[in-house]
Amino acid sequence: MTPPTCSNQLRTSSTTAGLKRRGWQAIRRIALLFMACAVSAQAVPPAFNYQGRLTDDQGQPLASGEYTLAFRLWSDSTSLSTADPNHLVWGRECAVTVVNGTFNVILDGSGAPVAGASTTEIGVAFTGANRHLGLTITRTPTGTVPVAQRKEILPRQQILSAPYALQAEQAAKATLAADLVQEVRDALTPPGTVIAWMGTNNVPPAGWEFCWGQEVLRNDPKYARLFAVLGTSNGSGDGSATFNLPDLRGLFLRGVDANGVNDTDNQSRTNRSGVLGPTVGSLQNDDLKSHSHPVADTGPTGGIQGGLFGSFRTLMHYPAAQR
Repeated sequence: MTPPTCSNQLRTSSTTAGLKRRGWQAIRRIALLFMACAVSAQAVPPAFNYQGRLTDDQGQPLASGEYTLAFRLWSDSTSLSTADPNHLVWGRECAVTVVNGTFNVILDGSGAPVAGASTTEIGVAFTGANRHLGLTITRTPTGTVPVAQRKEILPRQQILSAPYALQAEQAAKATLAADLVQEVRDALTPPGTVIAWMGTNNVPPAGWEFCWGQEVLRNDPKYARLFAVLGTSNGSGDGSATFNLPDLRGLFLRGVDANGVNDTDNQSRTNRSGVLGPTVGSLQNDDLKSHSHPVADTGPTGGIQGGLFGSFRTLMHYPAAQR
């Protein structure tokens, strides 16, 4: 059998549709996550069109009829080795109708998988920089081509930018998911949230810091959003590049009462930057007056039993910088 040649064209089936819409409420976006992903999948189907023309060594078109072609995506322009899983990236055998040598096929998840390929999903086959498409005729209108006579049509065609929209669509989904996770986290625990934590080690959970009054950088992406909320209410650090987290060790938390409704001596509170008054981050010293409690001893089995106070650490949430 004379090895045929193939002239070819490559077309994408669609373009990526923008999905992200700013300003939605986080909870609403959770409900729409699956719908958004479905719309995205419809916007960029995991497939692309391939058109070619099969000719013999004299340039004459092959006979019209039903053929089976093995399509392989390689990371190399010439290597035939499948020992390295990175060489043969994707492969499918597809039935095509040839008319006067020309054919058109949609490369997707249909057809029999080719042995040795790293993946059978075309939508994830474009994660690398180099992709070369090779064709092999495995069946002609007159019958199956013996394995020993199957030769790949050369040269392979290098795939350029268009099908990489499939990979861009995968990245868009990942970005959308990451944004949703962050917005949900912010909705449940906004920057500056303080909680009690019973952990016994000195390593706080991811996204949290101990409320120990430590200095941290204002422009550090880890703390920039937290600084936007706290400012210098818990200490101005070095006065320019750093700020302080709250120091809540050994303290009770109290709500700010700016109007003195419940905290009648609220003006005695001072924050760590020296500002007097009932502001967030301000402290008030204890005011325990001398007093006594008469107690009756009930005998050897009696006595005084005191209350117990549980001890815990306080954590402050610092979400990462927004995308």
